[in-house]
Amino acid sequence: MQSYKIPSGFSVSKAQNTQCRLSHSVITEDHLPEKLTCAAGVDVAYIDDLAIGAVAVLDYESLELLEQQTAICQVKFPYIPTLMSFREIPPAVACIKKLKLQPDVLLVDAQGVAHPYGCGLASHLGLAIGKPTIGVAKN
Repeated sequence: MQSYKIPSGFSVSKAQNTQCRLSHSVITEDHLPEKLTCAAGVDVAYIDDLAIGAVAVLDYESLELLEQQTAICQVKFPYIPTLMSFREIPPAVACIKKLKLQPDVLLVDAQGVAHPYGCGLASHLGLAIGKPTIGVAKN
């Protein structure tokens, strides 16, 4: 298992406070377009000290794959439960930025508002890119 140096000036309590503060900016009402055209799924996987972000854009009606992108980044943040957004936003944003077709909504393999500090990766990512996101977590 890789060991990462905590960034200078970082503290867990500051990160938790950031998530709490960001949670107040999360929009939980439905503001999606009346007619969705496409949706995307986003996930991040790891190989050693590399984080691989992947996004797939599907036609909303037919579920036909319209576009897919990946991005590989060096992991720069340690694994800290509840603070995964700080680790996974860089590769997620990097692959989303490559998209030629922007989805109406992104489904993120992570918590959204159902997070101990109210702002898991799904919500944090939505705020970072200014797009609607829905957290689709396993637990």
